[in-house]
Order: sequence, then structure tokens, then C-alpha cells
Amino acid sequence: MPKTNSASKPVRSFRISPEGVSQLRAMASVMGRSESDVIEVALDRMYREEIRYNRVLRESARPEAQYEIVKEMKEKMKFIGMFLKLIGSVIKIAVILAICSSFLFVAYKGNQPMQVPQAPKGMTYFNFIADRIDAAKTVEAVPLRVGVQPENKSP
Repeated sequence: MPKTNSASKPVRSFRISPEGVSQLRAMASVMGRSESDVIEVALDRMYREEIRYNRVLRESARPEAQYEIVKEMKEKMKFIGMFLKLIGSVIKIAVILAICSSFLFVAYKGNQPMQVPQAPKGMTYFNFIADRIDAAKTVEAVPLRVGVQPENKSP
């Protein structure tokens, strides 16, 4: 049967460090109260402080619960992640389409006859480029010497 101070209060025992016991005894002698009254006053003040600053006791009984992400926040983060993935995939598809459409445009326009007045009638851009490459190969085949006058072979 637990010990009681009065008929309505059961007595509980707690493990307190020797330093805590000496502080409890000192506070009891200074205040002129019993050790259990000092503990009650200290707990009451601590409880009021927690309530005043909306800390642990108001929200939940577990202090670690204050640092847990609630289910709604997890759902919001999941939604934001999905939204960012969607934006990334849209951008990726837009870049791929831009590159492919550029290639298709060049392929289409390169096979159309050029509208430049200096170009021969019906010549396409790809024909023009092939002609220029052939001309560059012809020039490379002829040996050139810098600063040397061509020999005059007249009889």
C-alpha cells in the first residue's frame, strides 16, 4: 500500500540524482515547505511555462512529436515533387522537339531550289554545298607556294 500525505494523495517514488536531492532539500528548507510541496510547485511552474510558450505539453505528450513531419506535409511535398518532375519532363520534351524540328526544317529547306538570283536555276542548298566542297578539294590538290611568282611558260 503506497504511503500518503493525506487520504487523497498517493505517494510515488522517483529516482533523483544526489545533486538533485541536495537541491530539493535546500529549496525545502529555504521555502519552509516539504520536499513534495517543492516538487509540486516546480512542476506547476514548468507546466505553466510550457503552456505559455505553446511548447510540448500543449501540442502532445511526446517532445519528439514536435519534430515529426505531419502526414499532410508529406503529401504536399510529394505533390511538389511530382509537379517539379512534370515541369522537367515538359522542358525535356520541348528541347527534343525544338532540335528535331530544326533538323527537319533544314532538311526540307535544303532540298528546295534556292531563291537567290546569283544561284543557277533549280540548284538546291545541298547541291551548292557539294559544289563548294568539290571546289575546295580542287584547290587543295594544286600545290601553292607563298611569295613565288608562277613561272611564265611562253615560247
